[in-house]
Amino acid sequence: MSSSIRGGEAWKHRHYRWKSGEPEPRIKRKLKVEPQFSFEQLYISPLHQQQWNGTGIHILDEYARMLSEGATDFKPLYERYGVSAKDFSSLAFILTGLSAQEMRMKYQVRIMDELLRFTDMPPAEVARRSGIGTLNNLYLVCKRTYNQSPVEHRKKMKSSQ
Repeated sequence: MSSSIRGGEAWKHRHYRWKSGEPEPRIKRKLKVEPQFSFEQLYISPLHQQQWNGTGIHILDEYARMLSEGATDFKPLYERYGVSAKDFSSLAFILTGLSAQEMRMKYQVRIMDELLRFTDMPPAEVARRSGIGTLNNLYLVCKRTYNQSPVEHRKKMKSSQ
């Protein structure tokens, strides 16, 4: 494929360093201090109607609530607070040690796991409810995380209860 079709160098995302033309994931940021909030403090289970007091940081609390509801579009949240996605991701990283994307992915996997383990919800509904989206994405996430299909993971988790 010629570079004119790819758009020259523009197709090379800033998320990668380039060596001999092959992408390498960028070096992961690491907080030098203990994060103020753990993932567990921000996690709201979709199965348990629990009273969650939040963190007191409104934008972070709203983000956690949206994640627990399976939201995938956070642009309205960012616009309401007048911040960019990058600004919010930096704030999330400072407070939790996770970028917004890492937190979203961790939330989705946890919700997927709970819904597969504790409900008989069809896989397509699990994908929708967890924010993963499609059945294909659910399969890919489950395979990457547990090296099993969603159906295999569900059987294994239900048999171990």
